[in-house]
Amino acid sequence: MPATAQQCVSCRPKKTEPQTSGDFTYEVRGGAATITKYNGPGGSVNVPDAIGRVPVKVIGSRAFSPGNDSKGEFLGCREILSVTIPNGVTSIEGSAFSGCRKLARVSLPESLRTLGNSVFWSCDSLTEISIPDGVTSIEANAFTGCKSLGSIKIPAGVTSIPQGMLSGCSSLAEVSIPDTVTAIGEGAFSRCPRLNEIKLPPNLASIAPNLFSGCEFRAITIPDSVVSIGESAFSNCRNLKKIALPTKLTSIPRSAFAGCTALEKISIPGSVTSIGEYAFSNCAGLVDVTIPGSVRSVGNEAFRGCGGLKHVEIQNGVTSLDEKVFKDCTSLNRIKIAKSVKSIGSKAFENCTGLTQIAIPDSVERLSEDAFAGCGNFPQEQGFIYIVRGSGIMITGCLLKEKSLTIPAHLGGKPVTILGGRLFANRTDLTSIVIPETVTDIGMEAFANCTALSRITLPGNVKSIGEGAFRNCSGLKAVGIPGSVTSIGSLAFKDCSGLASLKIGNGVRIIGDGAFQNCCRLKAVAIPGSVTTIGGLAFANCTNLSKITLPANLADINENMLRNCPAEIETGSD
Repeated sequence: MPATAQQCVSCRPKKTEPQTSGDFTYEVRGGAATITKYNGPGGSVNVPDAIGRVPVKVIGSRAFSPGNDSKGEFLGCREILSVTIPNGVTSIEGSAFSGCRKLARVSLPESLRTLGNSVFWSCDSLTEISIPDGVTSIEANAFTGCKSLGSIKIPAGVTSIPQGMLSGCSSLAEVSIPDTVTAIGEGAFSRCPRLNEIKLPPNLASIAPNLFSGCEFRAITIPDSVVSIGESAFSNCRNLKKIALPTKLTSIPRSAFAGCTALEKISIPGSVTSIGEYAFSNCAGLVDVTIPGSVRSVGNEAFRGCGGLKHVEIQNGVTSLDEKVFKDCTSLNRIKIAKSVKSIGSKAFENCTGLTQIAIPDSVERLSEDAFAGCGNFPQEQGFIYIVRGSGIMITGCLLKEKSLTIPAHLGGKPVTILGGRLFANRTDLTSIVIPETVTDIGMEAFANCTALSRITLPGNVKSIGEGAFRNCSGLKAVGIPGSVTSIGSLAFKDCSGLASLKIGNGVRIIGDGAFQNCCRLKAVAIPGSVTTIGGLAFANCTNLSKITLPANLADINENMLRNCPAEIETGSD
């Protein structure tokens, strides 16, 4: 006959109310005692093997921890110097001895199987501990912050080392890890500055995030079984000079080796497909780097601040170099960029003052105009600083101080095709400039804040006008944009308060956000039929604009295009 609910309740293991015997409070659970609180004065503590004729099997959660003792109930826990735990105890639960800062010695029984979460957290005086061979489970942060612990041996029954297990053990110099371990958790050995040598088990599958962050070893061997390395795994290992990466590794993640200032050489295996942001930032000891063709992208600031880096080879297969990737690599004097590279991000080589020349292949479709900001040692000719960009020249700087300038059509025997970002920005004395017919691109903020510039003629081969290219050129009175131009960048002519005449050639497809915002002297504008997109605020605050003619087939019109603008909209032919 099925048992009733009342009968089922009566069949459950009995749990008694907390009881006190001597210095201990305990509960009986399933015929065994769990120590739940220590009430004694401290000093040397011997846990009994039985209480009230019931065997002690468990040291309960926070049983000896002083915790936040605002009521003074755990004063004795603060004074514990040593603890002997009897044979028969199988489990020590979470935070059992957490915060016992004077605890210097613990004797663990052979019967022990489990060490709970944060069990010895911040036991500052604990100098040594012997974990019995029978232990099979150690939970997260078990010994975190044990500043005096010098060595530890992990038993063979353990297959996983948990997160933060020995993090912040600032005296830890030796760790023995059995071959049975296949997983090590995040930050398990982080901030262990005296850990100068460690042997990893042969079947380890991954290096967890922050695993060795802040350790001081000079070298480490990663087993071939490892297929992944976590973020910041070796960050700020300031004495690390050499490391061999496993051949199955597929990515080098964010900050993996950031701040490894002594690292002299790194060989990136052909299995790696991506290098994350900050991966090797501030590795001042690196001299040569080869990025294999298996890598597709190199992340933001991946090698930023590698002050000793001299030579870089980017092999065929790499497609993008992200923002600030080699920023502040002041010793960099030679770089080879493969023809597979399609984009080079903003400030990619900023302040690489050792660079005297660089060749950008024709494959590069997107070259940020400020990619070489602060690189003042490039070739100079006729007062202009330049780099080779495919079959043409990109001007990155101007040494001339004249108020009226003519840009040469050729430098270094090649046609000038690009005016680099911020090339003449803030030249408030510049009144006129002649741009040669060879130029196809005008970079971001190339003429920004040239307030005295009153006249400019854009040649018939220009294809793009960059973001903010003529922003705040308040002296400009008339601009004719040729039909060769396909896009007018955001803010391109914003704040050109003197601009009274604007002609946009048929061929322009995109007018960017705020492109003519605050051009308060414009009275009439005709948008050609080629335009398909006009961005937000494109003509906002053009307070004298009374008429604007839009093509009949214009599909993408931002509702804020004419904000605070009195213009009547007329529809022209396509």
